[in-house]
Amino acid sequence: MDYRIVEKGAFTLVGLRTRIPLIYEGVNPTAAAFVEQIGEEQWTQIADLSDQEPHGVLSVHDAISPSRDEGTELDYYVAAATTEAVPADFEALEVRESTWLVLESSGEFPAALQELWPKAFREWFPANPYQSIPGPEMVLTEYTDDEQTSGRYELWIPVEKRENA
Repeated sequence: MDYRIVEKGAFTLVGLRTRIPLIYEGVNPTAAAFVEQIGEEQWTQIADLSDQEPHGVLSVHDAISPSRDEGTELDYYVAAATTEAVPADFEALEVRESTWLVLESSGEFPAALQELWPKAFREWFPANPYQSIPGPEMVLTEYTDDEQTSGRYELWIPVEKRENA
């Protein structure tokens, strides 16, 4: 499992937001319907706002239930990490200075992407001196084919060192 630890100053996520249920397998139909209604001009605006890591248009999960039970709701953003002003029709999520675990994978969509969360929580965290902390979890997806059936993925999870580490 490819990973890195990134120290990142405070920044703003700017984009569009909705509430969706947490779904662990397959394409989330609520998220997919939200993404489909985003117009080409809005996609371009979000992409143009991206001026820092992670670069590009991001899928962001925030206000996640501590239980992480399937079906619980969370805030879902299509957004960019930016220092730019917030356009009138967009929402902003202020993100504090944090340390981030960045897990990387590639393969079939959505399976290769969805495997990152269990790998993080079942494999990486138990073997490393960090724990996840509340905050947005960001996903960068770069498709490697025109059909958007496979790609390269980065999952960004806010973390802190465990006290007993």
